[in-house]
Amino acid sequence: MNYIVKGFLAGQLCGNGREPLRKVTVKLYATENGPTSSDERYSFVVLSDQIVEDKEPHLIGEGTTDAQGNYEINLLGPYNDGPIALDLFISKIPNHDTPLDKGVQLSVTVLHPVWRDEAEGNVYSWNYCFSYSVWSGIRTMFDAWVLCGHLKLAQGSEKNIAGLTVYGYDADWLKDDYLGKAVTNEKGYFQIDYRGKDFKRTFLSPMVNIETPISLTQGPDVYFKVTDAEGTVWYAEERSNGFETERRSVPKCFYIDLYI
Repeated sequence: MNYIVKGFLAGQLCGNGREPLRKVTVKLYATENGPTSSDERYSFVVLSDQIVEDKEPHLIGEGTTDAQGNYEINLLGPYNDGPIALDLFISKIPNHDTPLDKGVQLSVTVLHPVWRDEAEGNVYSWNYCFSYSVWSGIRTMFDAWVLCGHLKLAQGSEKNIAGLTVYGYDADWLKDDYLGKAVTNEKGYFQIDYRGKDFKRTFLSPMVNIETPISLTQGPDVYFKVTDAEGTVWYAEERSNGFETERRSVPKCFYIDLYI
């Protein structure tokens, strides 16, 4: 009998944004004693190497999500229609090219499939979006920071806000740091991904990295610029904007609406 588990995985960002979990390994294990109550089914525990090794004989399927966060896994080996433990192995965060030296495996949930009889076999679909609190905790393991938001036009403007490039900067005492850029989609949404090291550089980097001025939260003091595809500047903030109260030492996920 052919069994297929498939679905879609995403993570919640601040400001109601979300990102698909790209190139994440989904691992499925046979289990006879999985928890049954809804409160117990989601654990999000980082597993030790020993636990991962101990689970290996029970592995019945494995696959990798695509660029949209979709996965499809054919179960292999003996399976008796029981509960299935689902783990994720994450070696890097979406939009971050540099992986950790060693990824992390998370115990996520125990599935209790209700199979649908389809042409390709018995199919069970499980879609999930990690809550902001859980996903931000996972991103923190990878030193993954993000600036996201929407470009919004003044009332009555007929300009097209899709395809514009938003640049993010950190206003620093010694030298302003370039955090990254992103192109807006048809709704004006943008997402700039960066790492802590991108704004903690000093004249001694890479030997010494620290945010200046030194603060307890150590987030960047952000300001923005917007250009079109030809490089014409549509909107440009002064670096002094980065020292305004709401822009100072922003958290790892920071949402903002920019009016142009």
